[in-house]
Amino acid sequence: MKIIHVNSEKDLNKFNKMIKKGKMLVVFVANWCGHCQHLKPIWFQMEKKIKKNKCVKKGIIAMIYSDYKDRVNVSSNCNGFPTIRMYKDGQILKDWDGDWTSKNELENTAKRFFGKTKKGKSKKITRRRSTKRKAKRNPKRRKSNNYTRRKRRR
Repeated sequence: MKIIHVNSEKDLNKFNKMIKKGKMLVVFVANWCGHCQHLKPIWFQMEKKIKKNKCVKKGIIAMIYSDYKDRVNVSSNCNGFPTIRMYKDGQILKDWDGDWTSKNELENTAKRFFGKTKKGKSKKITRRRSTKRKAKRNPKRRKSNNYTRRKRRR
């Protein structure tokens, strides 16, 4: 697992050499962006946990600052900041569509993306399904309408 923050020419050259093969989880941030300032501590915590657990062996986790986003050797056109993208072999695989503010959401998604969980089992990333479930109606329950309500009142 390699973790890199592209905020200098030296880091930019290092990043451009590493991206040819494998999976990457990349965030594009700007120093002037309020959402990015909120994301940074969450992102650093995710990096620290993944590095500490050693649950991911191969892959790159990168943070690319807005000054260098146009000079990286991957597709980096993003409409806003922060933008979290998943790459495979230098090609965009998927943009982040989850809630990164949720507890451990970034860490769990990174583990699934890179293919390893804590127990070493592989899981694939799938689209999140809605957590709202439709309420099941009791088929024996009789539907009431205004007529039956009025009748009961009398």
